Amino acid sequence: MNDFKDQGLAMKPNSISPRCGRASSPARASRLLAFFGVAAALLQVTGARAQVLDGEFIDYIAIGANGTMLGTNPADPTDQISMRYRESTSEPFSCDVYRPALTVEGFSVRATAPAGTFTALNQFGSSNFATVSPVATVGREIRWSGQFSGPASLPATIRVDQRMQLEVPNRYAVMRVAVTNLGSAPLNEVYYFRSGDPDHGSCDIGNSTFTTNSILRQTSPDPSIDLSTLITSAGGGQNGLPRAVLGIGAFDRRSRVHAGILPNDNNNPQAVWNNPRNPNGAFEDNTHLGIVHRLGTIQPGATENLHIIYVWGPDELTVERRFEELRCLFVDPGEPCNDFLGCTINDVCTPERICQGSPKSCADGLSCTVDSCTEPYGTCLNAPVPGTCAIDNACWNAGDVNPLNSCLLCDPTRSQTQWSVDTNNPSCRSLVDGGTNDGGNGDGGNGDGGNGDGGNGDGGFGDGGNGDGSVASDASLEELGLEVRGSSYLCASSPLSKGSRSMTLLFVFLLVSIFVSRARRRWPPFF
Repeated sequence: MNDFKDQGLAMKPNSISPRCGRASSPARASRLLAFFGVAAALLQVTGARAQVLDGEFIDYIAIGANGTMLGTNPADPTDQISMRYRESTSEPFSCDVYRPALTVEGFSVRATAPAGTFTALNQFGSSNFATVSPVATVGREIRWSGQFSGPASLPATIRVDQRMQLEVPNRYAVMRVAVTNLGSAPLNEVYYFRSGDPDHGSCDIGNSTFTTNSILRQTSPDPSIDLSTLITSAGGGQNGLPRAVLGIGAFDRRSRVHAGILPNDNNNPQAVWNNPRNPNGAFEDNTHLGIVHRLGTIQPGATENLHIIYVWGPDELTVERRFEELRCLFVDPGEPCNDFLGCTINDVCTPERICQGSPKSCADGLSCTVDSCTEPYGTCLNAPVPGTCAIDNACWNAGDVNPLNSCLLCDPTRSQTQWSVDTNNPSCRSLVDGGTNDGGNGDGGNGDGGNGDGGNGDGGFGDGGNGDGSVASDASLEELGLEVRGSSYLCASSPLSKGSRSMTLLFVFLLVSIFVSRARRRWPPFF
């Protein structure tokens, strides 16, 4: 068993002893020895002892002799612990979830019998349930059964069987509960409510029993709303220490989660169901988080089953994802799920209780491409096979000419997704002289003839400097009838090139003549 450091408990090999966090003394040691002597005697008499499951990330889960995570037997120190967690083996454990401050964890059942409505409690410090099957460990689960029998004025008998399951490497545990009507009359409006006050943010991961509580999912009878419920409680994280977030939820449309302010409202599960409190991320203390199931009517001899999931993580987002990954363990095959793969669609739960989706199609309809999907975002890749081009949503072989421009062809050595200029065609020479084909990235590439004077100007041709011989030089532009003027081009044959200059000079000359003529009339000549 791991060391229960700074939690009011200290672990020793094969034993558990309480520790108050103060320096030991001979007198105190004597008192402890006397205490354990009485405890041992009491254990021999009652035979009741809490059961503990050890894990790796969830360090332990304990179920007390009365079926709660914190039992009522002061003679058994293991009856005084519940659960704690760490995200990695290099991090410290959280505090015990339900132990440090106000000790609250348990369940209640509320039902309406022909003679009236009753609520049976089973929690730390009080219980209306008599143990009929003592707490015991079987494999990787702790089992307990208890029974409530009403008085003569309210004849009703309910049996609760529970199994807490924890696998060593898991970051979650599951409690499965069966509620059976052992009476002779139907029980209507049956509710099962389980809750506790989480205080795990102190000890080695923080200095406060306050927790940040949030409802992440809340289901409804409306079939358009997902059937899952989840509430989280985050503790720790002060001064750079790790956070530990506990999530409590279920995949059951009959369930609702709730964050109540103490004193505990376990005595009215129906009211919790009708008006669950959402803390909306409040940082608060003395708040008990729980989950209530509305089981409806249970006929005599019939049983209603439910489950409660406890899942851990370093933050709420991780907790919700880990929770979702458990969906197929609790819902019927064929129900939708999320396998968290971008390259699958229509994910559903299989009869093998796993979430499986159909492959996402990335087919582009071209025979010359290899179509594939990449994780994690489901990005489609359509790579042309060697020796081909995929241009304009069509396949082309090496050397195929663009049917709309004989100077462009498929050249996979230069580009498999864009047309390349045919450098061997003399009539296309004007498109490549000084461009990026002949010069590469040198003088004719991104230099003077590439992206320089004749590169990104208004007279660019072809593919525009993509390495396909598309950028024309000044000389080639002149051959095509364009006159180079700085960074602009004028058509040499246009009146705006040569004729416009003559007209401009004539216009300027006339203006000057008019100005001089008027000036002579106003002022006498100087000579």
